[in-house]
Amino acid sequence: MQDSDYESILHQWLGMVTSAELAEIDGFVCGLVARQGSPQQLHDLLFTDDATTDELLEQCATAMNLRFQQLTAFSDLFEPLVADDDNPLSVQAASLATWCYGFLATLGDEQELRERLSDEGYESLQDIQSISQVAADEISDDEENAFVEVFEYVRVAASMVFTELAAPAANSEDQLLH
Repeated sequence: MQDSDYESILHQWLGMVTSAELAEIDGFVCGLVARQGSPQQLHDLLFTDDATTDELLEQCATAMNLRFQQLTAFSDLFEPLVADDDNPLSVQAASLATWCYGFLATLGDEQELRERLSDEGYESLQDIQSISQVAADEISDDEENAFVEVFEYVRVAASMVFTELAAPAANSEDQLLH
């Protein structure tokens, strides 16, 4: 499956989840992937009990697997799904802040993260926390270059957190298979 398949799954969910935006859902998925959460956890986070179906659980597993593949590629494949540049910069910034919130919301206990992450990884996580609290209405369209830099920073920081949390376990699982 490709990136468009992943986005297609997320768009299908938008009518079923409460008060969630595409960016927030993607943040949830990426955070759960980084901490090796389960598709059931993603399902429980997004859907009410009456929406439980095997198809939704399978979609959760597929979405998490696709994001895992992108994050483990260690290339420019991974990008947070936020409002595109057809939108005003304030909307893009709000979307990035929402993505950061979703990412942080599913990572788990801060003390555990502090113990598992390097100093640089933990500092990146704190920066993502600060970005999640940006007041997007204070951003003018003149600050596009700054936004691009912040977006790239979030992309790299999230990849670093993933690498430190999930990649070592994934590598040891690969070694066990061979």
